[in-house]
Amino acid sequence: MGRSGGLVIENQSGPAHLSTDDPGPQTTVLSPGDSFIGRADENDQLDRLFSEVISGKGCVVMILGEPGIGKTRLTREMTARANSLGAATAWGQCRDIEGTPPYWPWIQAIRGLLDDRGTDFVSSLPRSVTGPLAALIPTLANVTADSHAAGNENLSQFQLLESFSQLLKIVANEAPLLVVLDDLHWADQASLGLLEYLAGEITSARIMVVGTARTVDPKIAGKLAASMAELARQPGFSRMKLGGMSREEIGRLIVGEADGVRGADSQTRFIRPPRGTRFSPSR
Repeated sequence: MGRSGGLVIENQSGPAHLSTDDPGPQTTVLSPGDSFIGRADENDQLDRLFSEVISGKGCVVMILGEPGIGKTRLTREMTARANSLGAATAWGQCRDIEGTPPYWPWIQAIRGLLDDRGTDFVSSLPRSVTGPLAALIPTLANVTADSHAAGNENLSQFQLLESFSQLLKIVANEAPLLVVLDDLHWADQASLGLLEYLAGEITSARIMVVGTARTVDPKIAGKLAASMAELARQPGFSRMKLGGMSREEIGRLIVGEADGVRGADSQTRFIRPPRGTRFSPSR
């Protein structure tokens, strides 16, 4: 268990969570210069976990919070830092749209990884990996035309999940890998099942999977909650809950937002929130 500021993170087997010793909320906000205000402790924790990933200790992190609290912004900042370290990064977005294919956020993430690496990389992938995935990811169909596995409806669920796992590990052999899955409260059961499977497979790989989800969405009490209970059994799983922002951080934002507005009294009266920011002064 590691400690940073007022945050405690547990990433051992059993119920894993990130909580605050001081219940006063914080938030992620942007100044006019697009700088990042707040979330210092959360960023430190994510950076620490990713440094362990670089050394070969994979993990899964769930970031939870109300809509607009800064979950996506936090992960985008994490992605930028990972890119600056030479890591491979990929992003998948869950959709609340009828007819969305199963595994959709994973398909998006892998398509991005394959596009970044080009045809030579795709052609070098083992047929045992590309075959089961060809029906889901058209980029792989061209290299599996001679494989009996391509489009084989008799493939087992294990073969499919293992193919996802092996493909990500191949990418991670070249560079540490960060995969972000945004809005998992809208994820289909297949995508959550793959996340659960990978959590047990990447503990010795240079892979970090970060998911975001709303705590107030009714679906959090259903399939996602069940999935998180399963994830909590894995040694590399951590959970992070984001709260609101402190008065100090509101003040820092206003100093940048309002010309000529100064002082603690005016800071508590004048607030013009940027998009995607929740204000909840507590101290």
